[in-house]
Amino acid sequence: MPDTPSVTVAALIGSRAEALGLKVEVLGGTAGLTRPITSPHVQKTGLAFAGYEEYLHAGRVLVLGESEVRFLERHTPEQQSAIAARTVSAILHAS
Repeated sequence: MPDTPSVTVAALIGSRAEALGLKVEVLGGTAGLTRPITSPHVQKTGLAFAGYEEYLHAGRVLVLGESEVRFLERHTPEQQSAIAARTVSAILHAS
C-alpha cells in the first residue's frame, strides 16, 4: 500500500506561505514543524472548541476563523489555554 502523500508543517509555512503573500509567525516553538500534513482538507475547530472532539481528524491544518477567535475571546486566558490544549490533544489522538 503506498504511503499517504504529505507535506511537513515547516514546508507549508516556509517559502510556500511567503510565495502566497502570507505572513506566518511560529508562536508555539519548533517542535511541531516536522509534523506531517496528510489531508488536503482543513480542520475547522468551532465544534471542537465547544466540546465535540469526535469531529477532529489527524493530519489536517487547523483553521481558526472569526467565530472561533470570538469564542475564545469570551473566555479567560486560563480557559483559552484549556480549550486549546483539549483540542490539540484530541487531534493528536484522532485516527
